[in-house]
Amino acid sequence: AADAGVDEVLASDGFLFCAPENLASLSGEMKEFFDRCYYGVLDRISGRPYACLVSAGSDGAGAARQVERICTGWRLRAVAPALIVTLGAQTPEQIAAPKTVAPAELARCEQAGGLLAGLLLTAG
Repeated sequence: AADAGVDEVLASDGFLFCAPENLASLSGEMKEFFDRCYYGVLDRISGRPYACLVSAGSDGAGAARQVERICTGWRLRAVAPALIVTLGAQTPEQIAAPKTVAPAELARCEQAGGLLAGLLLTAG
């Protein structure tokens, strides 16, 4: 998110937004990406497909809703409901520790990315 800007968004045919949840909302860096790019691409990327993946401690719904609202404003087209991967980190130690995503969850994420890629390939 820190390296992407308006030019990258405009050059993209579709989007796979992957974000960690932080305090029931998008992480700061991902939210900053949307804040920085929102008006620069408004009404210039309408109709492009997107998918959303959220990594969460226990819920993730708030972060997913934020992405969906932003993408609605950009008039993007969701290819699937947001995919939320909960990692169960609840204590300060668990939250700060490195995470391992289970193979089944990784497969779900790969499927979401594959669906988006497949749509982009057939559209091109």
